[in-house]
Amino acid sequence: MTVKTHGRRHRRILGALAVALLGAGLMVAATAQAEPTDLFDCYADVGDPAEGTPAWDLADRNNQWCVHSRQVLQATNPAHQAAEAANATQGGSGGGDPFRDLSRWAPTHGQYKTITWTDRNFGEHSSPIFVPPDSASPGPFPGIVVYCHVCFLPGLGDTVGSGYLWGIQALAEHGYVVFFASVNGNDVEVAKDATDWFVSTPSNPNPNNPDEFNPYWERLDRDRLGTAGHSGAGGLALYNGHGDSRYDAVVAWDPAGNNINDDDFPELRVPTMVQVADYQLFQSPVEGAPALARTHLYEPRHTKPVPPEGSKYTYFDTLRAHGIDTMQVAPRASDHGDWSGGSSLYGEAMNTYYMLAWFDRYVRGITEPAIAEKALARLTRLTTFDTFADKYEIGSGFFDALKAQRAGNVEAGNVPITVGDLKVRNILSWWYPSRYYFDGGALSCGDMRAGCPS
Repeated sequence: MTVKTHGRRHRRILGALAVALLGAGLMVAATAQAEPTDLFDCYADVGDPAEGTPAWDLADRNNQWCVHSRQVLQATNPAHQAAEAANATQGGSGGGDPFRDLSRWAPTHGQYKTITWTDRNFGEHSSPIFVPPDSASPGPFPGIVVYCHVCFLPGLGDTVGSGYLWGIQALAEHGYVVFFASVNGNDVEVAKDATDWFVSTPSNPNPNNPDEFNPYWERLDRDRLGTAGHSGAGGLALYNGHGDSRYDAVVAWDPAGNNINDDDFPELRVPTMVQVADYQLFQSPVEGAPALARTHLYEPRHTKPVPPEGSKYTYFDTLRAHGIDTMQVAPRASDHGDWSGGSSLYGEAMNTYYMLAWFDRYVRGITEPAIAEKALARLTRLTTFDTFADKYEIGSGFFDALKAQRAGNVEAGNVPITVGDLKVRNILSWWYPSRYYFDGGALSCGDMRAGCPS
């Protein structure tokens, strides 16, 4: 049983998810009855329903169910619970996806070290840095700074910090040095200080503390840097990515805070991907819903949402107008939590796919043109996803009881969620367009789901 199978076994997996949803007792906000199970297919093409039609209402209700599909799946996956229990008894950090716990990830998949670094105000920050495994080449590797504005507890034991491991681990395994920098909320100056520490060496130490330097300095290529972040930290990544000349590219995960349309925003200059959600959080609580993570559904939408002028949904337009290579990625049935632990079924895997391809194109590809060429092909695929990013999907997913039984181990029944060979159209939002603009418009698309009509 695999998630990327399109035939009978794929429907069987999604049918199991439907049973889990019904067993959890969830209800659509607009009705008092459980919806029929055929609404719970979070992969099948919803078509292009016309507003005000039954087909529109059906697709809308399906979106409401699917926006919490990953949480419900985890809450009903015996392998997930078994892994959590094992982590607790074996000294894992706890919190977040148990299969991504750092006690499991290192050293097989990569290495990490939690360090203390100093900012310009003599504030000390505890932040981890991740590198590819020893089995990889010695490097030097390109670097990514991922900002975190609400972290951490020691060892990434908090659910907020560990919720971002999907992206950090994938980047490190894929050949990047990744600094997960705690920056006092959304402090621009402290974020610059984090970059100073990241590029520091024994001969050129942290300017705010001459005793500090990046312990992995020999494995970092300081001439190839990118930055990423979620929510307010996504706004920070946008601001510093464009404002700090050391950065070559940005990936903003459903950003908030700093707005690229504000008068005081730095000059736009680097390739920028903006990943955006269908929903925000905590709208329309469903009375009687179980105590699952973010068990809220949403008010029905009777028309396609119109993005407010200057909002994150229009950043693409602003960047394109400035001639900056840009891409907007909108996962289907996603909410703001898709980037901090996962909400929709395929959002995390899809976001990983596009993030890695973006940084390969505009950071790693600076000195590796063959990698850049492959990345561009992946970014512009309109048929099916390839499998290049699936190997990094090691987290909690579906449960295969037969697999667990054969292995004599409940954890072995976990089937991570992947996107390889899935249709691109089917897991992109039907509310907000996914689109791209490359090479001064020589390669552009206004709506990937629609096949890029002219």
